[in-house]
Amino acid sequence: EPPPVVATATLPEPFVQALYTPTVIAVGAATSTLPPTAPLPTATLPPTSTMTPPPTVTAAPPPTATGLAPSTRVAALPESGNPLDDGSGNPLTGTGGNESQGESLAAPAAAALARLPATLYYLSDADGVAQVWRARYGLGYPEQLTFDTPGIAAFGVAPDGTLAIITPGGQLVIGGIPFLPPTVQNTAGEDVLPQVTALAWSPAGDWLAYTLATPGAADFPQEGDHRVDGLWMRNRDGETFRLAANRYTGDARRRAITGPLSWRPDGTEILAGIELADGFVYYRVDITTSRLIAVWNDFTLPPSAFLQAHWTRDGSAIIASGGQQIARVNPDDLSVIEALVDLDAGLEMAEAWLFPDGTLVFVGSPINPSPSGPPTGPRRLYRIPPGQRAPLAVTESLTDQGLVGTLWDEAGQRALLVIYDPAESPLGAAYWRDSDGSLLNLTPLSGWVGSPVWGPLFQVGDRARIHTTEGDTLNLRVTPGGDVVTRLVDGQRVTIMGGPLVVDGFRWWRVQTPDQIDGWVVESVINIQGQRLVTLLPVE
Repeated sequence: EPPPVVATATLPEPFVQALYTPTVIAVGAATSTLPPTAPLPTATLPPTSTMTPPPTVTAAPPPTATGLAPSTRVAALPESGNPLDDGSGNPLTGTGGNESQGESLAAPAAAALARLPATLYYLSDADGVAQVWRARYGLGYPEQLTFDTPGIAAFGVAPDGTLAIITPGGQLVIGGIPFLPPTVQNTAGEDVLPQVTALAWSPAGDWLAYTLATPGAADFPQEGDHRVDGLWMRNRDGETFRLAANRYTGDARRRAITGPLSWRPDGTEILAGIELADGFVYYRVDITTSRLIAVWNDFTLPPSAFLQAHWTRDGSAIIASGGQQIARVNPDDLSVIEALVDLDAGLEMAEAWLFPDGTLVFVGSPINPSPSGPPTGPRRLYRIPPGQRAPLAVTESLTDQGLVGTLWDEAGQRALLVIYDPAESPLGAAYWRDSDGSLLNLTPLSGWVGSPVWGPLFQVGDRARIHTTEGDTLNLRVTPGGDVVTRLVDGQRVTIMGGPLVVDGFRWWRVQTPDQIDGWVVESVINIQGQRLVTLLPVE
């Protein structure tokens, strides 16, 4: 039953819980059943780390970004911000143009970062290479997390804050420790190291799924499955298991698992992007049986018809988008496919998200009927209210030829928009779209942004403070939901020592007080009005 804690802490706005996909593991939850055999030996983890911070970690912020914490580093800023157009040829306020990128824009960007509904993790430029940064909930400034010399091509963050990164050379680093897959011998007798192309943490953070591809392997004719390449999983004990193998034969049996990877919210299977001889498709991969279940067919879901697909938040359906359509797909019966947008909408559609109330949002660009002009027009954000099918543009043009990435809050009211222009750019200009539709440029503080995700509130070693009001205290317990050790008062500082765990619907962190008392506290509680209030807040 819920812990007997009454917290009337009042925040500037309601806190939205569980915006990041992972739902952390509950105490006593069963461990996922492994495939009966491991086809290859377990990869080794050398004891060295490639992510040792250089001495510049405590460098002071540039003078143009005032009011930041002394230890905060600011990502590299674009030389000139491209303003967004309001449709009349005039730039939207706060999106660039003639405004200074110094103090006048850093202050509103900091205010917007402080209002984010959860901690934001993303890639940004530091000293000429991409690194992982985070903007912690409520603090309003970015913090550099990695200092990897070659930079970072992709990353994933576990519920406890553990980072898994892919370097530009395709190597995997987990929690600062390099991970070495088995080598492959090519036709010349040379040892070649496979490269990681995609990764994703399981909802509970106990498994890391990743894909391997050996350079040049697709050019060598061979029979049957490749010895190493394919979809793999690694658990917290360092054991590795291959779920599905790549096939590089030149006929219709060709299959290369490239990603992206998306875990079903219950952690039972993975939605994986796969290249077939006929085009790009998606498969469901059962992690207990290694069974591959096609999410395509030649009639209603042909190859390359949908280029993006992901699970709904409750895991009941798959939302697929691509070309001029968005569909809700029943994963267990491919004949049940619901088109979510009118077929005559005349839009190229991507980045589709369906929210629990039935609202659909996506990025769309008008199809040009003239063969002599560009195939599509300006990209805008569109919304379709519940029960309707006709899209309504809710922004003016965001970009003409680039791409727009979106990261929404849980209710589908606010979003981080990243404009990649040109489209192949790994980093783009970041804007916060508030619930009233206003756009605010974040780049004066965040720098260029890539691959943003909502992530955990804390990592081990972070400092936090207790947040209650009206004299209420927060229970410190021996175990999540267990006996009370002591009661913590509002404002008391603690250090994060472990977690999180989810018990009885509450997320718990293990903390330590300045006088060395250890125990577990809840991250947030529900008040009598049904609002979720944060009781454990980040501090500098």
